[in-house]
Amino acid sequence: MNLLLRGTQLRNTAWLFGVVVYTGPHTRMVMNSRKTPVKLANLERVVNRAMLIVLGAQAALALLSAVIAEAQEEKHRQWWYLYPSGAAVNHVQLPGVIAKWLKFFILYSNLMPISLYAAMEFCNFAQAYFLKCDLAMYDREQDCPASVRSTNLCHELGQVSYVFSDKTGTLTQNVMELKRISVAGRVFGQVTEKPGFSGTRDLESWCQDGGPEARAQVDAFLEVLAVAHTVVATTDRHGVKRYEAESPDEGALVEAVQELGWNFLSRAGEAISIEVRASTGASEVLTYKSLALNSFNSSRKRMSIVVQSPAGEYWLLVKGADNVMIDRAAAVPQWLHSGLGEFAKAGLRTLVLGRRRLDLAEMQQWLREYELAQTSMQDREAQLETVAEKLEVELEILGITAIEDKLQVGVPATILSLREAGIKLWVLTGDKLETARNIGYSTNLLSDEMEVLVLQGADGEMPIGT
Repeated sequence: MNLLLRGTQLRNTAWLFGVVVYTGPHTRMVMNSRKTPVKLANLERVVNRAMLIVLGAQAALALLSAVIAEAQEEKHRQWWYLYPSGAAVNHVQLPGVIAKWLKFFILYSNLMPISLYAAMEFCNFAQAYFLKCDLAMYDREQDCPASVRSTNLCHELGQVSYVFSDKTGTLTQNVMELKRISVAGRVFGQVTEKPGFSGTRDLESWCQDGGPEARAQVDAFLEVLAVAHTVVATTDRHGVKRYEAESPDEGALVEAVQELGWNFLSRAGEAISIEVRASTGASEVLTYKSLALNSFNSSRKRMSIVVQSPAGEYWLLVKGADNVMIDRAAAVPQWLHSGLGEFAKAGLRTLVLGRRRLDLAEMQQWLREYELAQTSMQDREAQLETVAEKLEVELEILGITAIEDKLQVGVPATILSLREAGIKLWVLTGDKLETARNIGYSTNLLSDEMEVLVLQGADGEMPIGT
């Protein structure tokens, strides 16, 4: 049984039986929901308070005038210009003080600047119109101008002092492309403006010159990219194959490895079909049997899959962050650190690939523990992580992938303008320290005139930020 949370979308599913649970007005989500608050600008709050003060002063002044007029009522009746001879005195139903207070309150109504609200709304509308018509804020690729959703917040833009931003998808386009790889210490590909991986020919030439050993190293590297993922292959209404991935990184790796000769075809139950293209141009379809999947999460920083290869061998294929992969490697090659440093200086997102061959007895014993953890009703996620930790050890490091996430158009100039305006900008990223620092310089978030401070954890090994 599977619990599908709110907003879940099922793909490649013809039908299912299900029951809606944990719903109704007493659920936490409904009880925590509240009406959308009214957004008021600081200027509107100040004007509203000023209006209340003016209204109170007007009421107090009307009261004072009413008391004085009531006290001088008999005297005023003797003045001929207020009460001409023969003029009748109208008697109202209200008490004299209240009637006079209402009279003076209306007379003093000119104190209330009602036209101020109309002038403010007109200015807000005009400023919103100018924002929508600003060509500098128009996106030609998406044919999308600036959208002003609340006209009363336009004049708040000049009062911004701090900006908190994420990096991926905000400063960057969230369009991932595999640009460079490192296999057995050899680096292939360059960061260019052209889309795709540029080192295909160099990689193929190295395989031919290096003989069977080089080919085996490259095939092991590409095998992890083509098999160790959760991507689902679908076709649109035009018959074009598309990859549905949990993250842009996984989609970029599967698409790139397709160009390198390992084409992920489909996933049907436990079967994973891969079309492998040889250097001669011939191709064959290999079917891997997926036995277990250890998913990626923020604490594990890696994902792994246990498969049975077409040759009948059992393999653990792993990819993850460099720090967790190094801790679980049987031996750390010298070229690994130099490759990671080179890619980090270029501002690329890195993943380390590894694998381990499993014997039948170890695999069967581990699968029994894995099934028990999967069917556990208490601390299921924690038990699955514990079981995965037992298997993800003594890994053979195969190589490194380096993915580029391009910056949005105009990001450096925009950040420079924000800095010149005195606005403090904070950016959150999960990249390596060296990668984050280089991205900071490339986006003008950091400059040579700044003093860069690095905060580290208690052990002195985990950088927290700059």
